[in-house]
Parts: sequence; C-alpha cells; structure tokens
Amino acid sequence: MGRPQIYTVEEERVPSVTDVLRIAGLTDFSRVPEDTLAEARERGKDVHYWLELFDQDARLVPGDLEIQGYIEGWAKFKKTSGFDVKKVEEPVLNSTYRYGGTPDRIGRAASKVVVAEIKCVAQVAPATRLQLMGYALCLPGQAERVAVQLKPNGTYRAHVYKNWQEDRADFLSALRVAHFKLRHKLAGLGE
Repeated sequence: MGRPQIYTVEEERVPSVTDVLRIAGLTDFSRVPEDTLAEARERGKDVHYWLELFDQDARLVPGDLEIQGYIEGWAKFKKTSGFDVKKVEEPVLNSTYRYGGTPDRIGRAASKVVVAEIKCVAQVAPATRLQLMGYALCLPGQAERVAVQLKPNGTYRAHVYKNWQEDRADFLSALRVAHFKLRHKLAGLGE
C-alpha cells in the first residue's frame, strides 16, 4: 500500500474505481476531521498489511491486540463463507470502459468467483457496492460481491450485494460522468 496504482489502456492513463467514485461525487470525506481520517487510513494500512501476511499463511502475530481482532474476524469470515483467496490486491483493468482498480481480494466460494473488499470502519459507505461493481466488471462473468466489515473485537459483518443490474447501471453512470469531467478538465485523476 505504497504509491497509488496508475492504470493505463492503450498507453493512456485512465481513472481508477476510486477516482470514478470521487469525481462523480459519490464519496466525500470533507466533513470528517483530518485526524480521524488519518487514524482510519493508518489502521486500514496496518490491517491490510497483516491480512495479506495471514492470507499468505504467514505465522506472524501482530503485537497490537486491535489488529489481532481484525485478523480473527477475517479468519471467521473465510471459514464461515468458504472464501478461498486467489489474488491479493492485484490490479484489474476494463479496457472497454477504460478504467482500472485494485480489489482487496479475488477468490472463490461455492464454485463462484467473488470479489471482496475489506472494511475496518464503523459503517460501510453506500458507494462500496459501486466500488465492488467496478472491480467485478473487470472480471469475466458475474462475480459475487462482498464487503467484509471487520471489527476490532474479532467479529465481522458480510455485506453481500446482489442487485447486479442496478449497481452496474449506477457504476457505469458514475463512470460516464467521470469521463466527461476528465475530458473537459473539470476534474483530475488522483495522484
């Protein structure tokens, strides 16, 4: 989780899923105090780092008990759902619609492809369903979509998004707005 990923199609830089949602006005953190955002970013980076090690079968244990709770929640989700991780934070592209993204996890459960986002927040944002749709549209077929909300006490909540047609239409509408704003220099790509 170092520098942001840059996505290109035919040697042209294209927006990320995150850019699309931001430019279309679907994510806005302007009312969240900067220290709260910084703390959440740091926690997210730490949790993602340890979960990546966990998914690679590393036997390391973080010293931070809160991080251990998130790992326990992820382990419970994987066991309960049968989710088998195949890819960890690997970039995906949609050359037809000209955008890219990096889902947290791509895996399988019950013989289906599943794209999963890991969230360590008190409340999962409504735009998360569109974030996951953006990633799903980069994969063949109709991938299942789930946001796994991990909690520091070792529990989790799986937010499964099943309204494929509506979410697809909403994401593609946001993408169209983002491309329009970028083309007319009304917005820029994240750095």
